[in-house]
Amino acid sequence: MHRGHMAPMPWRGLKRDTPALRDGARGHAREPQGVWSRRYAFAALVLGQTGVATYWLTDTLPQHHTPAIETVIVALFALLFAWVSAGFWTGVAGFWTLLRGRDPFSISRSISKDAAGNAPIDPNARTAIIMPICNEDVGAVFANIRATWESVERAGAREH
Repeated sequence: MHRGHMAPMPWRGLKRDTPALRDGARGHAREPQGVWSRRYAFAALVLGQTGVATYWLTDTLPQHHTPAIETVIVALFALLFAWVSAGFWTGVAGFWTLLRGRDPFSISRSISKDAAGNAPIDPNARTAIIMPICNEDVGAVFANIRATWESVERAGAREH
């Protein structure tokens, strides 16, 4: 193990010729056509499902002349149901994308299969192995760090 100072590399930000900033106004990223239609469809599905479920809940609540409590119950139900509904529709969209096998808005669509996982590491790249310790066995933590370090050595990336 080598312990020492790592000089930070200056961050230069996004280049102007990247697709995210091309034709952007004042440096704001310009999104591809169709992204907003996906967002609107997602919002419509979540809000529609939440609206139907909330209607069914209000239809089943007994009327005990306590509208304030029922209003709180319905509001909390709608909020929490929307949260669950968003997770459900995100999962459905991910499953649909996996079935189709492609996504035109994927972040990695411009990266080839070989470049994504098998490209050599840039010689200037540096990685720090950091492990915070709080109420743990220090010996076990350092054993885990050593195992990580040995794995990096076996992968042939020790110089990084």
